[in-house]
Amino acid sequence: MTVAGVTTDRGADRASGTALSRLSFRFRVIAGLSLLGGLVWLLLASVLVLNARIAVEREIRHSFDMAGQTIEASLREAGPTVADGDSVMRMAAGPDGLRHVQVTARGPEGGMLQARDADTAGDGDDDDAEAPDWFVALTDVAPLRRGFSVAVADGGVYDLVLESHSRDEINEVWEDFRLIVPITMGYTVVLVAAAVFFLNGLFNRLKTMSRALLRLRDGPTGEQLARPDIPELAPIVSCFNHVSEALCARERENRDLARRLLWAQDTERRGVARELHDELGPYLFGLRASLDSLERQIDAGAGADETRATIARLTDTAQAIQTRSRRIISDLRPMALGELSVGDLVRNGIAAIRRMAPDTRIDLMAGQCNRTFGEAVDLTVYRFVQESTLNAIRHGKAGLVTVEIREDAQDGLLSVVVTDDGAGPNPNDTRPGYGLLGLAERVGVLDGQLRAPWRQDGHTRTEMHLSVVTARAIGRGPQ
Repeated sequence: MTVAGVTTDRGADRASGTALSRLSFRFRVIAGLSLLGGLVWLLLASVLVLNARIAVEREIRHSFDMAGQTIEASLREAGPTVADGDSVMRMAAGPDGLRHVQVTARGPEGGMLQARDADTAGDGDDDDAEAPDWFVALTDVAPLRRGFSVAVADGGVYDLVLESHSRDEINEVWEDFRLIVPITMGYTVVLVAAAVFFLNGLFNRLKTMSRALLRLRDGPTGEQLARPDIPELAPIVSCFNHVSEALCARERENRDLARRLLWAQDTERRGVARELHDELGPYLFGLRASLDSLERQIDAGAGADETRATIARLTDTAQAIQTRSRRIISDLRPMALGELSVGDLVRNGIAAIRRMAPDTRIDLMAGQCNRTFGEAVDLTVYRFVQESTLNAIRHGKAGLVTVEIREDAQDGLLSVVVTDDGAGPNPNDTRPGYGLLGLAERVGVLDGQLRAPWRQDGHTRTEMHLSVVTARAIGRGPQ
């Protein structure tokens, strides 16, 4: 039962939390301010009531003490005895001006004679001057009493009873209270209304920013927000404007990159198609012609030597087709990828480039990179070295190209640097080539960095840094 009870309580807490979360933040803030204003006003009213009670108590004590001192002075002036009962009554009545007290006399026969009524401030006022019962209950104080014995000449003794009455003082305090409380209430309402007004202005500005963010989510439009008149919102607006501008720039870059990549893919397809047509087409035609010739020879009953010569031509043509096919496939994807270390894979690629450009010296420093880093990393390194080296030879007319591959195990980075003594990139061409654009895309996917060619100490340098950790994350880490 206890567990069930706890579960029920938690469920109720979650339900109440969910209900609260459905309320808007604006409503919660305004409700909180209103509640705070009500609590402040209630506290202020409580302080006023407490102050009224203290004032009533002080005033009653003062009036009671003054009345007692007056009766004592009259008794001292009259001496041990007074003439008669009328003198006692006049003595008890005292001078005018005493308030909030009542004097009652008890004669020798025991009868009660009221010598002085409690003065009531507000006599002749309308009924509105009367304090309500709840206010009287909060401010009323316990009555004060004091007795005096007065002897008269005929031997009788009168008892005078001095008693305080606070109702008239409470009525006076109520007059002030009912004037001050509405003023404080109005002041509190004005403060809360002013806070709500300024909060509404703040929320309206936040709503404007929220709508702008929603539009930005649908797609960068270059929208810029005006500088707000609230200094605290200025950094947020500034960040939004910077983000909007950056997203627009990135969107333009992506569109431009997509166009370039599309062009590069089309160019690569055209190149593959041209190589298949130019390289394999003639051999396939020769193969077909040799087969036709062999068929005619068989039909004509040609001799063995002539038949062997035709078969030899067929074999040479098939070998040439195989060689050209391997070269085309290797250009698309190295056949040794995933089987050799990254150093050996690059070494094979450099060997192929040396056959194409025998006049250029190409040095490779692979260091300890005698393992594979996964097909994604290995192929990226291969393509980078291939593209950078060919650019140095074709465009820079380089005589010496140095390729350095090094692994930083501590930082988890694989760095590749290609340096050449050529003329470097054209200073008027600020955009990278399509080959480098494709590499940049691959390097970005691998959480790496690619630095375009730049000149340093008379040499051209191109750098690439790849994250080995990212390669492991995609399931093609070191083997």
